[in-house]
Amino acid sequence: MKNKLEKLIFHTAICAGAPQIALMAEEKSPSQISLRPVADAPEWRISMKLSIQGIKDKEAWEKAGIKLPSHDVEKVATATKEAPVWVHFGIGNIFRIFIGGIADSLLEQGLSDKGITCVETFDYDVVDKIYKPFDNLVMAVTLKEDGSTDKKVLGSLTEAVKAQ
Repeated sequence: MKNKLEKLIFHTAICAGAPQIALMAEEKSPSQISLRPVADAPEWRISMKLSIQGIKDKEAWEKAGIKLPSHDVEKVATATKEAPVWVHFGIGNIFRIFIGGIADSLLEQGLSDKGITCVETFDYDVVDKIYKPFDNLVMAVTLKEDGSTDKKVLGSLTEAVKAQ
């Protein structure tokens, strides 16, 4: 677990693209996300939990420069579970960011009222370690060509299930 956590911290810090800030997961609670100063950055710390309850603290996320879903994530999840319209098999990294990002954009624009039912057919740890602990929310960090980043929480992945 520690080795995987170190990779997560390194990967996320590199993706953040800001040398004075490290976006890190807490070692004792990987669902805790912290922005910590490094080197000569000003001293401050923000702690947020990537969960349905955690994103209700909108001020902390805004202060960290992370955009939250404007749609009601819980309402979308309930509607999707009751009558799914989009099911995706294979729920790895590329799916979460690209396809999940498209679905999130459709929800944000009011062009859809349903999210994606995510089905894993092979690596069930993905469901148990990446989806469930974070209430199926995803932190998307996009590095733009000018070196700046867009950071947002995606709320379109409404359920993760194991196909057996």
